[in-house]
Amino acid sequence: IVYETLKPVVDLEMAVDSEGPVIWPDGIPESEVDLAADHGAEEVDKKSKNGSPSNVNQQDVYKRGDTQKGFLEADVIVERTYRTSFVHQSYLEPQICVVKPEMDGGLCVHTSTQGPRSVRNEVARLMSLPLRKVNVVPMPVGGGFGGKHGLVEPLVASVAQALNRPVRLELTRGEDFMTGMPSPACLVQLKTGATKEGHFCALESRILMDNGIFASPWGNLLANLLGSTYHVPHVRVEYLEVNTNKPMGGPYRAPSAPLSAFVLEANVDLMVRELGLDPIEFRCRN
Repeated sequence: IVYETLKPVVDLEMAVDSEGPVIWPDGIPESEVDLAADHGAEEVDKKSKNGSPSNVNQQDVYKRGDTQKGFLEADVIVERTYRTSFVHQSYLEPQICVVKPEMDGGLCVHTSTQGPRSVRNEVARLMSLPLRKVNVVPMPVGGGFGGKHGLVEPLVASVAQALNRPVRLELTRGEDFMTGMPSPACLVQLKTGATKEGHFCALESRILMDNGIFASPWGNLLANLLGSTYHVPHVRVEYLEVNTNKPMGGPYRAPSAPLSAFVLEANVDLMVRELGLDPIEFRCRN
């Protein structure tokens, strides 16, 4: 067997470069697990703008008002770029699951999961079983924080079905770090403006969300949070859900909310410092 070594896409700028390698030239595989719906993201068109293969599996722009006009009204403008890394949820109990074949051809799944319904749907789909033949028994969860949503159960189910006997899988800590779905890395360009009276008048942002190898809705969520935290009359937020050769990004304790708070509040602190205003009063006013 001769393998062709392909150039990996591990950098966000490389991933969105039209001249760079495309991870899924035939299109990204679709999943029936709707993480977007599970975490409140909006459904948008996932096709690239020009119809050609791209590492950007989803993008959109949310806007209101006129940001150009808003920044002309501003007495102070702060523009910064923020980068964050992948972060594992670090739950105390690693992923663990037991699947037992039933007499009627179904499967009984005992698992430490946050999403029993997602587990049932995925196991049934991949094992070609009706939903009524997959019985998921959620066990007490030793921490999850978004990281336990049906990752190992289909694998254990396939082995149990093939052997027709119970199968148990318990990941070690190292295995969990390597195979889990950490919160995604991202790059956020954020520009904000305010008046000397303390009114937040404009916000503009571009988000590159590193979702890893498969599609996720975390850039969508971040865009919504950035544009809705404060009462800002002029807003334009563009987000790109980007694929790279990394593990799939997953939810982590209020998906995208800590990131939104980090980048937005950092900019707000810089604005009020330059304006000489009280940071609490500015936030309450807006």
